[in-house]
Amino acid sequence: MDDEFDKLIAELQRVNSEAFDWSAEGKFPNFVAVPDGQCHFSPQAQLSMAKLGRLIHSNRCASDTRIEAAELIKMLRTVVAFAYADGLLVRGDIASIRAGKRVLLERLQLKIKETAEPITHVFPAWTTGLERKSPVHLGPVRVLAVSDWLETVEIYSSPEDDCIDASWKQAVQGLVPKPDDARTSLLVDAVEESLGTCNAVVAVTIEGFERDFSRKLAHIAAKNCLDILSLLHETPDTFVTQGLLEDRVQPLETRTLSEIDGFLNIAGNRKLRPRLVGSRLVAVLERISDLGGSISKVVRAVLTDPDVAQPQLCARWSMALHWFAEGCREPDDAVAVAKVGASLDVLSGGGRRVGILKTVCCLLGMDCTAVVTTWPVPKTLEKLVEEIYEYGRSQILHGNHVDRLKSFAELRQVAQQLCGIALRISLERLGSYDGADEPRAFQSMTAAPAS
Repeated sequence: MDDEFDKLIAELQRVNSEAFDWSAEGKFPNFVAVPDGQCHFSPQAQLSMAKLGRLIHSNRCASDTRIEAAELIKMLRTVVAFAYADGLLVRGDIASIRAGKRVLLERLQLKIKETAEPITHVFPAWTTGLERKSPVHLGPVRVLAVSDWLETVEIYSSPEDDCIDASWKQAVQGLVPKPDDARTSLLVDAVEESLGTCNAVVAVTIEGFERDFSRKLAHIAAKNCLDILSLLHETPDTFVTQGLLEDRVQPLETRTLSEIDGFLNIAGNRKLRPRLVGSRLVAVLERISDLGGSISKVVRAVLTDPDVAQPQLCARWSMALHWFAEGCREPDDAVAVAKVGASLDVLSGGGRRVGILKTVCCLLGMDCTAVVTTWPVPKTLEKLVEEIYEYGRSQILHGNHVDRLKSFAELRQVAQQLCGIALRISLERLGSYDGADEPRAFQSMTAAPAS
């Protein structure tokens, strides 16, 4: 690291000297504005910074503010520029180099900490309306109706700013006309555009992470929470109708064009986003309440809470849910079977067909020879797992399935049912599990004894 640091300083001195001519380099100068001028970086200086940045990133302590390597290198560029402008980076003996390096690391650490203040990331989402009466809490994550969320936020205004019309929140909801003053009108437009047609938001508070990295983690947690809610609806279609605004979603309205003898035919299909009411709403809310401890454990593990028991097993369940959810959202039946098969493989700890069979037998409390489906022909649990993993997932992903007209619709339906049940049971058991945090724990995880 000392040698690379010395190379960086030497290159900074070369390209920032008065005698240096950028026209001779054939490159446009890369620079950072600093007091009294600019600090220039040549390609070689940027290469040295990238090497130093990756080395610094790989040697950071687990307790340090979390940041990705690319973002650390961006910050390092600014820190280097200002430290060089302040005369703190000079060439010399080993002691001088290490003193400059120490200053650089201290400044970099401080800059990273400044970007890691607690922040609540808000993700507009479509839901089935569970949050209509009151916010739904999934561990530290909240799902709120847009109206409830608006009540929790304010707009900062300095004394020099124009006032914000107090009715802006009602205007966003369409309850009152949009105010005429420019600042409020722009605010309402921005919020409406950000929310789109969503009826809810998912709010995730993160601390200890650099801001860009924290949003990445918050997005994972928000999507995970919506997928948990969809899982508890017990209908695969809910994974399609619930989702975050910024994610890839299937269109709810489609148009098809065809022609016969030159005459155009236009057909359409529209799906409505369902809203839970009555007994169905009560049933899902009861499931959320009953599994509150398990859900909180998984979500806290996703958010890297150090106090969570079995964090790796929680991460495994969360990843299995991710694959299952993507399978339910997948338009192509063959690819959907592959994704659902991957979910079962992850849940079983990478145990392939034998591991998956052992897992589902344990979770469902059934023998592998038990008949689990009778249509179109009777199939045992062992045969069904074999079809999902060997004839489904493996053949599709390993290139042995090339007939695009072969139907996987029936296999998809039963695979989704089996995987959904396995995920719900394993989530329930995970909440009270106090065993080892090892990958294949779900293969033998039994229900907690009745109290």
